[in-house]
Amino acid sequence: MEDIKLPSDYKFYSTYLALIDRDYDHRKERNGEYTDFEIHMRDVNFRSYLVTKLGKNLNTVKLVADSLLSTIIKPQRLIIDGHNFYIACDMVTNTYYICYKYLLMVDLDIKKEIMTEEDRRLALHNFKEKVSEDDVWIIYKSRKGYHAFLVSEFVEHNTDKSTEILLRYDTDFYYIVYSYLRGYSVRLNKKKDEQLKESLYELVGILGNPENANDELLRLVNLHIDASKLFINSGISLMK
Repeated sequence: MEDIKLPSDYKFYSTYLALIDRDYDHRKERNGEYTDFEIHMRDVNFRSYLVTKLGKNLNTVKLVADSLLSTIIKPQRLIIDGHNFYIACDMVTNTYYICYKYLLMVDLDIKKEIMTEEDRRLALHNFKEKVSEDDVWIIYKSRKGYHAFLVSEFVEHNTDKSTEILLRYDTDFYYIVYSYLRGYSVRLNKKKDEQLKESLYELVGILGNPENANDELLRLVNLHIDASKLFINSGISLMK
């Protein structure tokens, strides 16, 4: 008889399982009784109002994270589990994704219905203006903007430092919240409106001195490109 794989056998994916335990313990403790504030925080309009009033900062990220914890507790199919990453499928939205522990990614999401090349140029220009000369970034073109990977420094996802970096580069706010909770995640299969192609992401270039890049972080960046080629046509991702 085969041994049953216990949670203690998992690697980075064990942190996702810990979120499930945390959410369960919270629900058990509350026993269906929640404060008015906790109930209001479930409403997206109230959260948007709160973020506008309090501003996008470290404390706001942590405040919103508590209310969004339950939203990431969905059936998952684990595919690969490593010490610094895992690959899984969100079975509710059929979204294949890779989640990183230390490989910080800035999601430069251009929030316009009709995006022009000038919008892209401006977003990339604003990002470059903020980059420190000691950092090394690898940038990929994405569906709605750019993904920028920091490859000169390991930055654990659930630290204040990680959140402050993402805030500094005007990263999508909810991406910051989910990165804080789970890790830096990148989708690997296409959405309905994406054209059939070899990979979801197109290399733009490197910012900084490539000699200062860390080999392990570079390997992890390349892994998401290889994985996207593998899973790009694994059905349509219904993630919004």
